[in-house]
Amino acid sequence: MKVFIFMHIPMIPNPAVSPSAVETNHAPAALAHGVWRERARRVSRWVMGVCALGLVQSAEASSGAVERPAKVVIVKADDVRGDTPKWRRFVADSEALGVKVSLGIICDSLVDASPEYVEWLRALERSGRVEFWNHGWDHKRWKNEAGVQLMEFKGTGPEHQAKHYGDAKAWMIKVLGVAPAAFGAPFNATDADTEAILRADSDLKLVFANRESAAAGKFFAPISLKGEHDGTGKPNFEKFRAEYAEKPDLTLLAFQVHPQSFGEEHFGEYAKIVAFLLAEGWTFALPREVVAWTEKKAAP
Repeated sequence: MKVFIFMHIPMIPNPAVSPSAVETNHAPAALAHGVWRERARRVSRWVMGVCALGLVQSAEASSGAVERPAKVVIVKADDVRGDTPKWRRFVADSEALGVKVSLGIICDSLVDASPEYVEWLRALERSGRVEFWNHGWDHKRWKNEAGVQLMEFKGTGPEHQAKHYGDAKAWMIKVLGVAPAAFGAPFNATDADTEAILRADSDLKLVFANRESAAAGKFFAPISLKGEHDGTGKPNFEKFRAEYAEKPDLTLLAFQVHPQSFGEEHFGEYAKIVAFLLAEGWTFALPREVVAWTEKKAAP
């Protein structure tokens, strides 16, 4: 028998930082670091209380595991463009909750990246708790002269898409020293040209998508549940839980969020969803880990 216990997670105040400092990308690094460390400690104390009740199972994906856990979730956090206070908070809160996260970089942000942004990316990559994936070059969409909606990887033709995909991958290698193993298109919008490009990339192992055909033969990470039921950057725990109850057979889930668009209350809603999934027995993993489990299973 399963027993569900739902708790109220208090909002975590943001002392020592003014509203203007929170919204800028250029808050003093030392101040931002101290604030996020304190925030992480507060979230950590809450999680420890939950663990003491025996409600939260291990969030860690075992690197030595031969078989994939029964239920696996990948946090798919979209639209990294810089080391903003909100991104730092999201990473710190996730670490305090004991979960790994994958972050999608909009890669034109790497061209004139500040030293602080580059070091933040590299430090997270080294940590083993964060994996960065290719989220395209510029995340643009527009209408052509006929009024047809075009997106970076939908309707724009093979040359445009190949350049954007290739440039994004090249800059990720330049900055992080490793080719991205995962890809997710802006707006989750792709077409046959995209699929051909993905299929030809031997470094690519996993694709986030709404339909399996879009994965182009790579490992398919389905976006099976909405992470933000009230709009971009607006997770809602109660609505998430209701949709989750309607899909009892899920065993693999890509949980999509946009932390840079979070308001104060949405960090709390995100924490509630994570705690709920942990209590439900889900293992939080990185894309490379999920692929490794699959490859081990397929090996003779």
